[in-house]
Amino acid sequence: MKSSVSGILKGSLIILAGLTLAVGASGWIPGLSTPAARAQDASPNPSAGSATNPTAGSATNPSAGSATNPSAGTAANPSAGTAANPTAGPGTALSANPANASSPAGASKADVVQKGSNGQVDWSQGSIMAYGEGSVPATATNPGQARLLAIRAARLDALRNILEMTQAIHITATTTVAQAMVASDEIKTQVEGVIQGAQQVGDPVYLSDATVKVTMSVPVAQGLAAAVLPPTGFSAEAPRSFPPVPKGATTYTGLIIDARKLGVKPAMAPHVLDTAGNEVYGTSQVNRDYAVEQGMVGYAKTLEAARADSRVSDNPLVARATQALGAAKTDVQVSDDDAKAIRDAAGKMSFLSQCRVIIVVD
Repeated sequence: MKSSVSGILKGSLIILAGLTLAVGASGWIPGLSTPAARAQDASPNPSAGSATNPTAGSATNPSAGSATNPSAGTAANPSAGTAANPTAGPGTALSANPANASSPAGASKADVVQKGSNGQVDWSQGSIMAYGEGSVPATATNPGQARLLAIRAARLDALRNILEMTQAIHITATTTVAQAMVASDEIKTQVEGVIQGAQQVGDPVYLSDATVKVTMSVPVAQGLAAAVLPPTGFSAEAPRSFPPVPKGATTYTGLIIDARKLGVKPAMAPHVLDTAGNEVYGTSQVNRDYAVEQGMVGYAKTLEAARADSRVSDNPLVARATQALGAAKTDVQVSDDDAKAIRDAAGKMSFLSQCRVIIVVD
């Protein structure tokens, strides 16, 4: 399996690298940058410079570096930005130390985050983020072209890192995304398509060693979930609206499973089981379309954060997990009393079918 997964990774990287054939001189990667980013990167902007416009400036924008304003990046003032170091100049004195540069961010201390060497999976926000770095190629002829080529290389590096992080995600307790890609060419193609659709987060960061760093992100739900969640085993019933509740009855609007101190790990499709191994919550209670759009569960680090999450609304039922199950420890067991309480409440309020479930982990 290890050699097969390695083969998938190499093949996927070839596909990502092949995107450069479609980039052209415009400096943007089809399907990966936003219209605003494409407009910013496109070579018609005279201030950016290109192979067809090596002066990186024009009569309408001489300040970008021209005979009338050599101080904007020429031999007369190389510290203001050159092909060898396009990042020099005012406002770009950033450290080349990755610890001081921008890295995948946006997570709060209450978020459940799995960190990798080049990014992170934020399970609370439902996103996979990774950064990439690109260097200025020796073939660059001016600062603008050098900047575009470095950004392009950084984006491709970020895509490779997102792919690696995505492959390590557990779909279930027994299957990772990488294993699913090995088992199915269709899943492999769909996952690669999801990665190609990654969006850039924030602006590029220009480091003092003439490299550029970008951060890119894809959601865990929606595209990736559609590609890897099992096609069978889900409920055929569409999610229902909350039915009327008899006066005086307790109204539960969601489920929180407190699984702290058990070593539980996040997954895309975990299961909640009773002591006999029967499913209390899982794919059989959820419509697949809803699981793809919403995600099977949410994750939080504290009960306070879970209670404040709109996913479980105003009055969630809280149950305590007693054990982490499976080799990957992504499934949880609850007591029989809690299992009965969950089934009784869900039968009246249908919050399980709407994926209104949060698991609290360390």
